[in-house]
Amino acid sequence: KLAKSLVKLAPDTMVEIGAAISGGGKNVGTVTSAAVGPDGALALAYVKTSALDNSTALMIGDTALHLR
Repeated sequence: KLAKSLVKLAPDTMVEIGAAISGGGKNVGTVTSAAVGPDGALALAYVKTSALDNSTALMIGDTALHLR
């Protein structure tokens, strides 16, 4: 099983490249790229597969992240 997966995220607001992603009170990933598109902010990140399997809420500070 892979330790981390590359995922597409839709943050509520723009996030910085290199930002730490938390889930369940733990660091579970890192943003690798981010941009603003016609539908709002988008980001790619490596996230621990265990955080994805558990439907853990992903956050960067107070910013919620949604899987795309």
